[in-house]
Amino acid sequence: MALQPEAGREKIKKELIADPYNLMATFISDYEDCLLLLFNGNKIDYDQLKSHQYERLKLMDRGDESYPWHRLCQAGIYMHWAFVHLRFNENLKAGTSFRKSFLLLKENQRLFPGFEYDDIFLGIEEAAVGSLPDNYKWIASILGMKGNIHNGTSKVKKFIHKHDEGDAFYNEAVIYYTYINYYILADKEEAWATV
Repeated sequence: MALQPEAGREKIKKELIADPYNLMATFISDYEDCLLLLFNGNKIDYDQLKSHQYERLKLMDRGDESYPWHRLCQAGIYMHWAFVHLRFNENLKAGTSFRKSFLLLKENQRLFPGFEYDDIFLGIEEAAVGSLPDNYKWIASILGMKGNIHNGTSKVKKFIHKHDEGDAFYNEAVIYYTYINYYILADKEEAWATV
């Protein structure tokens, strides 16, 4: 697994020039901003790029709701930015984005029960909600979010075992699975075995 931001940026740019309404390219372009901000933590970059979340979501509104990818991509953007907002101590924005992502994924799961790509994002989100201290879980429940660490972990693990590196979401699932094991479950052995 290797990040190649320049090559990726060029491919996405060409695709967006050729087809400005290619929503998958819009979704993929979200990764560049989010990874940059998560890794560098630069407040100036954050202030310049944070509007991209809403611009991309507005473009996503043009998508066809009869396809499961529509809500998945919206949820992915909300989830990415929940992590970014959290990184910059924008806790209310982080919580709002996280909740929107969670509810979109639950809706997608209800509408498209066999769509296993929901399990990648929903798995990490359910694990995160499940890891909340007991005295905070009621807040998540009031906001319509329930989760269990082990169920969330199982969803991501199941996806990894059913897919391989040729799948566009495989590496992301591995990262989430490793994160859950290392930081939430404190199972460093399983985390390292995955990588």
